[in-house]
Formats: sequence, structure tokens, C-alpha cells
Amino acid sequence: MATTAGPAFGTGALRRGIEEHAAPTLLSLYADDAETRIVDRDSRPSHPKVLRDGRITDQIMVQAWDE
Repeated sequence: MATTAGPAFGTGALRRGIEEHAAPTLLSLYADDAETRIVDRDSRPSHPKVLRDGRITDQIMVQAWDE
């Protein structure tokens, strides 16, 4: 039994999201269970802060694109 998988990543959506500066378009590329790893002065690369809540990831992306 063969199955056909859809594209794993939409380059068109990525291009539109970047060109239109649209966080919702970019967020549509992430899976619901995606993790966000944050490295900054408080969270070093050896121990990054890991966010597993999709809503927090959404908030971070929207803030980043609104600035």
C-alpha cells in the first residue's frame, strides 16, 4: 500500500510571510507541537530555554515581526 505525502514545507508561504512581513503566514509553517529554543545571556547554548507551548511560540513570533 503506497501513500502520497504532501510537501513537508511550503516555500511559497515562507516567501510570502517574509515579503509581506506577516507573522500568521510564517506561523502556519510550524507544527502544533513545535518547540522553540531560546539562547540569550540567561540561557546559554549548552542549556537553552525550551518552550513547548505553541501559544508562547506564536506570541514570540508575532512580537519579533511587529518590531
